[in-house]
Amino acid sequence: MDIEKYNLVHPNHCKKPNYQIDDKEIYVDIYVSPNKEVCIIGSLDNNYICWASITILGDFELIVTFIGYILKLWFPLYIVH
Repeated sequence: MDIEKYNLVHPNHCKKPNYQIDDKEIYVDIYVSPNKEVCIIGSLDNNYICWASITILGDFELIVTFIGYILKLWFPLYIVH
């Protein structure tokens, strides 16, 4: 499965950080809408969004896959400010 196709953060919107972020905190925020849509936002530090995806609440396997992917990568590919 190509997980990156679910990432709504597009490389054209990326910006290189102006400080070292390798040792910064990772944040994974999960929002659930009243319509049972799940939005997952992965961030480094509190300034750089590296992952954004939307899926449905019932797709637990995909949600777990997204979170595992985010944590394994530590967001080296896309950093958006």
